[in-house]
Amino acid sequence: MHDSEYMNDNVNFWNHVYGFSMTAMKEKIREDVAITGLNPSSLASEPVAFCHLSLHTIKTSDLTFTKPFQLGVKQSIESLDAFVIYFDTFFTTSRNQLVPENARAESWKDDEGGVAFTTGPFGKLTHWKQGVLLVEKKSGLLKEGEVINGEITYKKRSGNSREVEVEIEWKVENRKEKQVWYMR
Repeated sequence: MHDSEYMNDNVNFWNHVYGFSMTAMKEKIREDVAITGLNPSSLASEPVAFCHLSLHTIKTSDLTFTKPFQLGVKQSIESLDAFVIYFDTFFTTSRNQLVPENARAESWKDDEGGVAFTTGPFGKLTHWKQGVLLVEKKSGLLKEGEVINGEITYKKRSGNSREVEVEIEWKVENRKEKQVWYMR
């Protein structure tokens, strides 16, 4: 994600609040997953599914995972501000029916009567919204067509099984970064 307006309204805002420096509020702003609704124009790449979970066969142990991903920058941006996560859900009419790996809920058509919904920025806003994971370090200029390769890990946070830790390790050209965020 690259969105100057979002960054100004939600991060830089704390630099000067009605004449007061409230920068202490920014101290851990890049540690928590922010839940908000985004405009699709905020996305710096096309969405990529990194994990598929079958609602028919999923086990609790499947909810801890590490998966690779690859994002192609769709237009040159000043820097990568954040990663955005959300989920699509597909309700098929048969347990044996397969949904294509590249299916997107907002455009999925099923001749057998299945339905789908998205919590992503390209669909109708839901109460789940999207998760915004602000990055600590500015990546610098990313050019159109550049590729971000990485791995994302989801796991329960120790001490509270209702909290989730999201760790992303990514690489753009020779720059490698790693960061952890918390869904509390």
